[in-house]
Amino acid sequence: MPDSRPISPVMVSPLRSSERLAPPHFSESFGYRMIATFIWVLLLGCAALGLWWYGKGVTEHFLGPQSLETLWHRIIPIALLVGPMAVIMLGGGLDLSVGAVVALASVVSATALSEGQSPEEAFFLAMIFAGGVGLLHGLLVSVAAINPIVLTLVTTVLIQGLATSIAGDQPHILIGRDPGFLESLYHSPLLPGVSVGISLLLIQLAQIGGGSGGLPVTRQPWYRRTFFIALPYILSSLGAGVIGCSLVGQMRAGSPLAAPQMAFMVVFAALIGGNCSGRRFGSVIGAVAAAVVFVVLENTMLMDAVATDLITFIMAAAAGGSLLLSQLLYWIINLIYRKSRVKTQPTV
Repeated sequence: MPDSRPISPVMVSPLRSSERLAPPHFSESFGYRMIATFIWVLLLGCAALGLWWYGKGVTEHFLGPQSLETLWHRIIPIALLVGPMAVIMLGGGLDLSVGAVVALASVVSATALSEGQSPEEAFFLAMIFAGGVGLLHGLLVSVAAINPIVLTLVTTVLIQGLATSIAGDQPHILIGRDPGFLESLYHSPLLPGVSVGISLLLIQLAQIGGGSGGLPVTRQPWYRRTFFIALPYILSSLGAGVIGCSLVGQMRAGSPLAAPQMAFMVVFAALIGGNCSGRRFGSVIGAVAAAVVFVVLENTMLMDAVATDLITFIMAAAAGGSLLLSQLLYWIINLIYRKSRVKTQPTV
């Protein structure tokens, strides 16, 4: 009988009688889970070192001050989003709307600044829009049990249309003034650190609150479902709102087409490092490591003058190859675990 036990740390529940007949799985063992996670993060680190070696062959300025500054500016916004996205995926969901929320926050904050409002007021207004989107997603997924992929796919189109409508079909909304503290948001590591920290805390709380003695979150009271399932969606949208405002502070303009590729990188980094296609050895730290690998890969190809379309193809191929590798690692570790269980079981 195939293993039908829950794959999410927030969905852990006592085994039903039919599940007790399922083959042993390495997720039962904390030690094996940690070993699998460590191996995966180590492989991601090796990939980053391989890209570093390749980048040094492309140009001697690969790790120069300007290149490192570019990498830093690319990693910060993705690190801000990848933690909550990893938690969402570990809970069995997905948020496809982060790119559209970035564009909406960018347009809202730029419009407010261009109309004479202070940077603080523009930021607060943009975060209301972003937080409202996250709250809507969280409630519809946790309370109404709407499929998160379908939901966020539909809302992505609606949010993108709203951003375009607010911009009045303008490709850019120039603010023509000092963006104040919004400019510093683009450089600060504080918010990404807080985002990753909260994501790690949520995973630990979910493992404690939904442990082997508790019910699955889907059968728990609405407030617990809202906390464990809805909160990551809210954090994801708020992070996207911060990025939209920081782009306005950096570029002195807002755009309804801001950062479309960023959403692609966040989803794939969270999928590869944070969820590993549901194979139970993803982690928030792994998601951050995968984000670093993706940023270094993109920057290396840009320095090698690779065409933009080819860069997208190569990154998608790298994501697909990583998923296949994670599947292979899953099979190997699970096979070792099952053999060890057979050896330790008493003979009759």
